[in-house]
This record gives sequence, structure tokens and C-alpha cells, in this order.
Amino acid sequence: MPITFQCAHCKKTMTVKDELRGTKGRCPQCGTILMVPAPPAAAPDGQAAGPSRAASSAAGQTPPARTEVTLGGGKVLIIDDDADFVRLMAMRLKSRDCQIVAAGDALSAISTTRKEKPDVILLDIGLPAGGGFAVLQRLMNSPQLAGTPVIVVTATDPSQTREKALNAGAQAFLQKPVNMDELLAAMQKALGKS
Repeated sequence: MPITFQCAHCKKTMTVKDELRGTKGRCPQCGTILMVPAPPAAAPDGQAAGPSRAASSAAGQTPPARTEVTLGGGKVLIIDDDADFVRLMAMRLKSRDCQIVAAGDALSAISTTRKEKPDVILLDIGLPAGGGFAVLQRLMNSPQLAGTPVIVVTATDPSQTREKALNAGAQAFLQKPVNMDELLAAMQKALGKS
């Protein structure tokens, strides 16, 4: 029998197979790691116990404690052709007092970087009009732009891209769907705030 529950972070409602109860997964919308509610455990006296903390938070009641990260009003350039991802990241980062600018392809990425002078760049590898590695190489080879920290956030296979991205000058490599806590930690480190 399917079970329906809600992501504690973005409030997306999900339905999964009953056999997935008690397992971990990622929210398809925001990437938050969550626990599929387990079946109610029997209390020692034989009566059903109340919902677990994981089930309560997954149902949207009391979310687990999250580390509050302040990025201090930094300007973030998101270079990604996925408009939904850009909107989601913009929404989340604006709540952390960040200014957001975006570029949707490799061609506009460099000109946007020069014009906007971001404090940190979130770069997708799978970009139209040149690709993310070409953008990363151009950024690192430009004396005016080489000091801008780049965090690669991509859905491409990490076994083939992680090492290449880090060797090319990226500060961090994160896989989509992105874990926000990991992204914020990488951004803090890149901005020298950790």
C-alpha cells in the first residue's frame, strides 16, 4: 500500500511504495535527504507508539534542526541552463542574504562574470554553447576572473567529472540533486567564512 508524506524542507508531497518505509531518500524537488516514515512501532504495552521524530519531520510537523549559515550578502552567479534549478537555488540563497545573478549557457557565462563580479560561482558542467569545462578553463586563465571561487554543481557522472573539475580549479564538486547543507558549507569555505 503506498504511503504519502511531505518533505520537511520544501513541503513537496511524495507517494512511495510501502516497502520503502524506514529507508532514506532524497526529495526530488529540493534534494534534502529525508527518511521515509517507518511503520508505527508497537509500544511495550502492545499499543501503537506515537510517530517517530523522522516520521514527524517528514510529515511536516517539527523539522530537524538545521545549521544556520550566513553568507553575508555575497553575490552568487549561477551558471546553469536548468531554469527550475536556478529558481530554486535563487530562492534558497536569497533567504541567506545573497544577491543572485544567472547565466544560462557557456557563451554568456564569461561576460556575465566580468560584468557582475560575483563573490562565488555555481557552475553546471552540462551547458549549451561550449560546456562547463570550457567556462571553468576560461575563468581560471583570466587574470581578472581567476580569483573568483567556482563550485561545480552538476548532474553529470562524478566518476568522470569530479577529478577533472577539481584539477581545473573548482573549489568543490557537488552532485545534483544538491544537498543544501553541503552547498552552503562549500560556499562558506570558498568565501573564507568557515
